[in-house]
Amino acid sequence: MQTVTVLRITRHPLQPEQEAALRSLYPRAKLKILNYAGSVTGAEDIQQLINELKPDVIEAVLPLNLLSVLLSVAGDSIPVLRAVMKRELDGDQARFTFSHYERVHRVHVITEPLTPVKG
Repeated sequence: MQTVTVLRITRHPLQPEQEAALRSLYPRAKLKILNYAGSVTGAEDIQQLINELKPDVIEAVLPLNLLSVLLSVAGDSIPVLRAVMKRELDGDQARFTFSHYERVHRVHVITEPLTPVKG
């Protein structure tokens, strides 16, 4: 049986529904799920994680700029996944429950300054 290593770069715990969805994506494989909850500041950190942990798949919760860096470092050989969560209100509290996974292929943001640029 093939082993598929999933590196989760997130501070959020893996919900049972997420694990079930990952297993459905790789039904003939033994999943090895590695959680990394530390800080990622740039390409060097991402490259180090990939070199050390050798993931086959990466699930990431990162700011857009770092997600873009992750895609560049991972290249086409390591799929990058994003968990899509549903926001549900329970009284005053918001709860997030897993909806589905999607593969991130590219991050493209177009902006324009709306206030004067200082400095």
